[in-house]
Amino acid sequence: MKITIPKDLGGELKVLPEGPCRAAIEGVSLGKSKEDKPKATVRYVCLTELYPKDAPETSIGERILETFSLQPQALWRLNELYKESTGENLPQGDYEDPELQEILEEALKGTEWNLLLGTEEYQGNQQTKVQERSKA
Repeated sequence: MKITIPKDLGGELKVLPEGPCRAAIEGVSLGKSKEDKPKATVRYVCLTELYPKDAPETSIGERILETFSLQPQALWRLNELYKESTGENLPQGDYEDPELQEILEEALKGTEWNLLLGTEEYQGNQQTKVQERSKA
């Protein structure tokens, strides 16, 4: 029996081809940026094939990350996503991390989106970036 262990064992995010992609939100996590600022990271799962039919790889099931600052002056971006998903603004109030994460996951998890993907360089590496998004 021959077993091939690929170079990418799944711990890294794959740089996906640029262009349109249908994706579903798999979850939301809260944390801190490298600058120690609060952030929310939305994890999408790609639902469409982005590679040519004869390509040896697939984009289906690959994860795409979109990060949102949780600083007061930048909350409008996360509010846009929330409002497009629910029709309402983020609920006002003071929240601890687990409570805010639960609110976001209840509203966003499982929703499908049309994404326009691009690439950007971050710390010397190429990565996939969500350039535009609209609810599917």
